[in-house]
Amino acid sequence: NAASNLAAAEAGQSWGYDYVWSKADEAFKDAKKALIACRTAGDMEGRLKALDIVVKAELIMGDTFDALVKAQDELAMITRANKEDKTSRASATELVIRCMGTTGDVSGALALVQDLLELRKELQDKAGEAKALRQKASLKLQLDQPKEAIDIAALALEIFQELKDAEGEEETTRVLSHAWCQKGQPDRAPRREDALRALEALGVALGKMDAEAWAIQERALLASGAYSQSDLDEVINTTLRKNEDIRKNLTTFLQDQGIDMSQYGGTAITVCTEMHNMSMYLSYRTGGMGYGPHFRSLQQIHMIGRENEQPQLSAAVLQIDADADNEEGWEKELHFHPGILDSTLQQATSFKLL
Repeated sequence: NAASNLAAAEAGQSWGYDYVWSKADEAFKDAKKALIACRTAGDMEGRLKALDIVVKAELIMGDTFDALVKAQDELAMITRANKEDKTSRASATELVIRCMGTTGDVSGALALVQDLLELRKELQDKAGEAKALRQKASLKLQLDQPKEAIDIAALALEIFQELKDAEGEEETTRVLSHAWCQKGQPDRAPRREDALRALEALGVALGKMDAEAWAIQERALLASGAYSQSDLDEVINTTLRKNEDIRKNLTTFLQDQGIDMSQYGGTAITVCTEMHNMSMYLSYRTGGMGYGPHFRSLQQIHMIGRENEQPQLSAAVLQIDADADNEEGWEKELHFHPGILDSTLQQATSFKLL
């Protein structure tokens, strides 16, 4: 159930956030139960599969910090139980690196990927080594170091080609293409022709305001990796100039597809209209950063979905006794911190409470 729900969430990105979130949430709950059961039974293979689904599901839902904590905790438990189980340690380490890269801790991820490479070499796992190199290349791109990323990705691609791993070769080629574009030499990107075809088709889809065609070509463009933001800007600006009579309709269409139109002469998308990382946002707000120090989150956000209805979000919180003499007494002082007071004042005025 967990695997099928995760696959549905990953395949249904164009079906809307509500559908994706609900499927990822179901996958997370099932996989979490399986993770505990496999850990108790000593089933390492099942444990790692369950952990993989738990982490991926939480990343889809935007709970990046929770995903990182779960992956780190599991890696620590595996290492303490049997440090010589290098295969399991390597698998868990891969997930930690992915989470660290998502949360923005690129330097930490790079340090860990070096440990992963050493583990894969000790295991003589060429496929795992190539995958680790690809992760390293992706992290270098996040640090805006395309030259190093190109060298590393090329080495990974060579290994995948030797192993005749078509899937690994395709993904590594995408990373290599992205690196060449980031370096400012898109013509050297292996998937550049694919990107150009997708960009041309995007222009056609925009002119017809065909949401389905736009989504298909957008996925094709992302899969190629051989494009830059300027390529997309050119397609959008050219189409808008050619269709001045329906420019307003085109702008609305692009906004519906998640494009920030402020750079194209439209109004910017406000954060409140986007659902990304909503559960993390609400956890922080109810955890004391927005509503004073007297509330603490008890558990993750719950979403109740019913057919043909908007989902309802809810969060459980605990009110802390302000006069209680406990170890968290510092929170009483935090209530009067200038930053908290200023934030509370701004929120109150924004919602017309003052």
